Amino acid sequence: MRFMPRVALGLLIVCGSGARAIAQGTVPADSSIGRCARPDSIAVTGNQRVTDAEVRAALGLSVGEAVSARALQDGVKALFNTGQFDDVQVTCNVAPAAAGAVRASLVVQLKERPVLGTLRVAGAHRIAEKTVRERIDLTPGRPIPPGEVARAVTRIDSLYTTAGYFLASVTPESTTVAGRTDLTFRIDEAGRLSVSGIRLHGNTHVGAKAIVGAMKTKPEGFWWFRKGEFDRDVFASDLGDRLPEFYARQGFIDFQVVRDTLIIDRVHGKALIDLTVNEGPEYHVGTFDVLGNHHFTTEELQTFYPFGGPAPTFAARASRFLMRRHSTPVGVFDRARWDDATQKLRNAYANEGYIYATVQPVTDRVVTPDSQHVVNLRWEIVEKTPAIVNRIEITGNDYTAENCIRDAIVLPPGGVFSQDLLLRSYQSLSNLGFFETPI
Repeated sequence: MRFMPRVALGLLIVCGSGARAIAQGTVPADSSIGRCARPDSIAVTGNQRVTDAEVRAALGLSVGEAVSARALQDGVKALFNTGQFDDVQVTCNVAPAAAGAVRASLVVQLKERPVLGTLRVAGAHRIAEKTVRERIDLTPGRPIPPGEVARAVTRIDSLYTTAGYFLASVTPESTTVAGRTDLTFRIDEAGRLSVSGIRLHGNTHVGAKAIVGAMKTKPEGFWWFRKGEFDRDVFASDLGDRLPEFYARQGFIDFQVVRDTLIIDRVHGKALIDLTVNEGPEYHVGTFDVLGNHHFTTEELQTFYPFGGPAPTFAARASRFLMRRHSTPVGVFDRARWDDATQKLRNAYANEGYIYATVQPVTDRVVTPDSQHVVNLRWEIVEKTPAIVNRIEITGNDYTAENCIRDAIVLPPGGVFSQDLLLRSYQSLSNLGFFETPI
């Protein structure tokens, strides 16, 4: 059963010398109700856990004193603010007294909130039970605030949605005995969504099959290994990394995913991915320049330039086709090749001792007079000074002699640092077979 507390408010409205008692929209017709503006007594009913004295103290009204509408409203609000009650109603009871007089009583009718007894989480397997409990803001031994159970259900459902379990459901079950409610959040984790298909909009230069092929998120297929399970993190990497990189290798460096929508069929556990993309223009390679180089000549650095060589041979194109590798047309800018060439240049400087050198790749987007989009490429280099190996310290060799270790190190102290020599030294030490690898 679902726990749904009910809240009602009763008010006594006093205007001038007259008064009306209103309880859940009902106005008594007794004309003597005005006597409750100065009650002869205040009765409290419906309370079991909270004492009469605590109720009267929170209400703030006294017998025989005038009761204003504001004072009564503040008293009712104070009772609700104690967090102990689901329902507070104030009515006026007028009864005959001796010698033809009447006796007016304010009756405070209460419905106490149930106190939370035990709190259980059942069915949490894919997400740790402790993590689920952190989403529940309820404390055993205290009254259950209205709406807090529904908020806990929403938080748990959001937790599972974030983890990719869109089909999970949370059902609160309660059992109330003698004012104490035992509450269980029963979770049906179900399984992950299966991607039934990927629908694309806005792709005019690249086919949908090629785009889906660049993603790790795949629709389910005929074979058992093509389950098509939807993973939120993998999908986020597809949109933020893989698709932009895939398009950038073909010259579309302004590519953007404009909108992504996940259409979920909870009945069948399927999801349709709807993507809208903006490919942008295709960029070709423009000019190339190098600035700040002194150690290497410009001619030497041009050997690292990735777009100046001859076109790939027929054998190379056939190999790429058979291996299903993408081939960028000649003259089209490929950001992956540009980044790879930049890293090779940095390694070349590191091998010459310039480990503090910086190589900044610059791509200037321009539009030519014939409306062609090109990128002018430039390496801005700050070489600084080469690093010299001061000394080589060896630690952790409890059994192997230090001389044996130094003989395997090909990077000499006092010489210019070389990244290649450092790697060769690590490989030589590993080949000794005396140490755990990697070192």
